[in-house]
Amino acid sequence: MLTVEKLRSFGADADDGIRRLMGNESFYLRMVTMACKDDKNDFGNMKAAIEAGNMHAAYDPAHNLKGVMGNLSLTPVFEPVRDVSDFLKEQINQGSDDAQIFKAWEEGGYPEKLKLIMELKGQLDEMIED
Repeated sequence: MLTVEKLRSFGADADDGIRRLMGNESFYLRMVTMACKDDKNDFGNMKAAIEAGNMHAAYDPAHNLKGVMGNLSLTPVFEPVRDVSDFLKEQINQGSDDAQIFKAWEEGGYPEKLKLIMELKGQLDEMIED
């Protein structure tokens, strides 16, 4: 069962997340659970697009996750997701094609960030399932 204490030990700023949701702890825990269940499959869509080299398609789910993780103050996930989202946005705004973005992705060490994001998602899933 997900608890505020588990989220704090994970590194989330649960107090800030609760504050953002009008101080309602149970609502906060429900929102974290919903975000991790990821009905839109933003985690999976981002990962699949990147692995397929479709970097433009990876931007929307990365940007969605950045907003959700930030608003819920899930800092350990938010930070690498923000880095990925901002990287993709910058590359797209420069007019880079998918091949150019993928090359910069590899050279910039971003595969490790994606791996970390997915590992952290797994940790959150475990907290929810316990």
